[in-house]
Amino acid sequence: MKFSKVLSYFFAVSSVASLTSCQSIKDAYQTYYQNTGSSDITSKSTYTCSEYEVGSVIKNGFGNSQTLVVGNISIRDGYVTNLLTKNIPFNYENYNINHVCTSHVTDMSYLFDGSEEIKANITDFDTSKVNNMSYMFANARNFNQPIGNWNTSKVENMDHMFYRARSFNQPIGNWNVFNVKNMDYMFAGAYRFNQPINGWNVLNVLDYSNFISATSALNPQYKPKFVVYDFSIGLKK
Repeated sequence: MKFSKVLSYFFAVSSVASLTSCQSIKDAYQTYYQNTGSSDITSKSTYTCSEYEVGSVIKNGFGNSQTLVVGNISIRDGYVTNLLTKNIPFNYENYNINHVCTSHVTDMSYLFDGSEEIKANITDFDTSKVNNMSYMFANARNFNQPIGNWNTSKVENMDHMFYRARSFNQPIGNWNVFNVKNMDYMFAGAYRFNQPINGWNVLNVLDYSNFISATSALNPQYKPKFVVYDFSIGLKK
């Protein structure tokens, strides 16, 4: 993706960010880009929390659009785990975050674990490089955002992903889970989930124990068709 297109995408975002307990280490970084035939100025501020670079806020020349760009390999580095939750360096009383650029993030495990309320809109998260989503929404009791369009093609671990996410009931049947090896306890305690995921290709899943709870609402016909693996002979039955 060209730089001009990236920044044009940022312009579509109308959110404003405030890092209230992080420190700005590089302010008013000016760069130019071409947009609809004219040059506009965009400023970039980089922030740190606990000596880690956690991301950059890119602001357009009109001052009315800011986007947090997470630059870490793992979104959990430098306490970025809390950036979108109530625990935060973000001041939600005065500002609203609706977009976070996560195109370089590979690890989202435990990201929203225990979050009573996820105030950010994460529907359009770029998850194309993520390989670990274990415990991502564990104990996030009120979470029920539509995330069916996420790119999960590189994810290998989804164990406990929706563990006790009691409100979640969104269609995710289009997810590509071909590379997932672990779905242990994935929907255990997610009592309301009842969406068809029987089309998932789970050929590579080795552990799916306690995939759902005994009291789950999931229609048996909606369950994935797991393959039994016989470790004694190294073959799938």
